[in-house]
Amino acid sequence: MTEILRHGYLIQAAIMNISLQDIGRSASTGHECGLLINDRNASYSYISSLRSVFRLHNETGKYPPVQLRYALQFFNRLIPCLVNIWSHLFGTAYFLVGIVRFNQRYSHNSESAQSPSTYSCDKGIVSLYCASVAVCFALSAIFHTLSDQSYALHIFSNKLDHLGIVVVMWGTGVSNMYFALRCESPYVKALYVVTLTLAATLCAMVTLRSRFRLPKYRTDRLYLYSFLGAVLFLPSMWHAWKVLGTLHALNKAMGLRSFIGLASINSLGGVLYATRVPKRWFPGALDLAGHSHNWMHVLTVVGAMIRLQGLLYVYEDSFKIKVCN
Repeated sequence: MTEILRHGYLIQAAIMNISLQDIGRSASTGHECGLLINDRNASYSYISSLRSVFRLHNETGKYPPVQLRYALQFFNRLIPCLVNIWSHLFGTAYFLVGIVRFNQRYSHNSESAQSPSTYSCDKGIVSLYCASVAVCFALSAIFHTLSDQSYALHIFSNKLDHLGIVVVMWGTGVSNMYFALRCESPYVKALYVVTLTLAATLCAMVTLRSRFRLPKYRTDRLYLYSFLGAVLFLPSMWHAWKVLGTLHALNKAMGLRSFIGLASINSLGGVLYATRVPKRWFPGALDLAGHSHNWMHVLTVVGAMIRLQGLLYVYEDSFKIKVCN
């Protein structure tokens, strides 16, 4: 199959006058993802890349116009849109609309039990979480849409994709810390914000290195993000648990259950991505839709939505009852 694709790329290169170097890079992109079929060659056109959102390839899942139409047709009928581009385009729109609707619903603080400053901070933190998720999903959708424009843009947008992961982890960590420690002094919360920001910045510096995206570092990426997650969440949650005394109180303060749901679902997606399950069990059969990267994308959207519901529950609860004396 690889040899057939290679000859196809050479024929297309002769027609389009594309360099052999870029062909090799394009062909290797699918191989790096563990795919046997990769029908997105370098387009050298932003318009062409944007149009590809509406046809079938490894990043979408919609039906193709030509040669691959009947491959995996049955499977694509089951999950035609649960794939990289459309899943995160949906996630981006969902959380951007969520910011607008949330601020419209709580546009006045006359009914709030909190002080005006606390009311504004609470709204800002929930909005920050939604914005960080939207940024992550938007950068991911941009990468998967424009990654075939050229090899240089593929590398650059891939770095942005990984940077988006750091952004959403930072936003989630700050929102967790704020509600878990909302009755602590501003200095304590400021110290945590600085620490979380420093950890996220250091992780971002690593993710922006070109070597970080190589296939051999797939598992290392999972470890790095797991370590960042531990730094972002465990210290503040341990602090809050020591202050509040019980897990029930911690859940009421910061929505612990929804956070556990987010962490569990994202961990499952990360494990599927790192181990290439289920596509490693069915080589070539799930290249267009249903491979591990698709499932990771869908699971991240589901996890982020679950966490948002937890934050909204905490916010609405504190909106009615004064939390701190």
